[in-house]
Amino acid sequence: MPVIIAGNKEQQKKYLGRLVEEPIVAAYCVTEPGAGSDVAGVKTRAEKKGDEWIINGQKMWITNGGVANWYFVLARTNPDPKCPASKAFTGFIVERDWPGVSPGRKEQNMGQRASDTRGITFEDVRVPKENVLIEEGAGFKIAMGAFDKTRPPAKSEIVTDVPVDYEINSVEPKPIQTIEMDLKLAYVNPTS
Repeated sequence: MPVIIAGNKEQQKKYLGRLVEEPIVAAYCVTEPGAGSDVAGVKTRAEKKGDEWIINGQKMWITNGGVANWYFVLARTNPDPKCPASKAFTGFIVERDWPGVSPGRKEQNMGQRASDTRGITFEDVRVPKENVLIEEGAGFKIAMGAFDKTRPPAKSEIVTDVPVDYEINSVEPKPIQTIEMDLKLAYVNPTS
């Protein structure tokens, strides 16, 4: 998603164009140990050295982490802790086969065994300036924009899953329309 919403024409052609030519997978590397879904708490760092960036840090709970061909990586590029999140982070496209990129062991997720979820370590990973999305300091905006685009479809599943599950699996199977009446009765008599 970040390359769709923030990639330039060359980045989109190189990384998204390949998706229609061969089976290629991308992964979204934002979550970290100690940061979780707190995007502003990301500790992975990227330091500019000439025409490239050097990334060091660790990501966790990365879906498709072990099978992805490339990653969107959010890293802090302004070391000043007082710098606002809106300017402190940069988004990078990082290829899995670059030196210093190390996917960890596959996590055993209950109910999600088919998901290839892993930690990813970035150790002195050299990223060319061409792989910066938009510009230095735009990463927070990109990450939040990607969340804004992907959260509604993911959450919309519950709109159908919960009522259908209720109707199929309740102790006394009932039509979905009786759920509302059950809720009203629960408010009147919370012990029932």
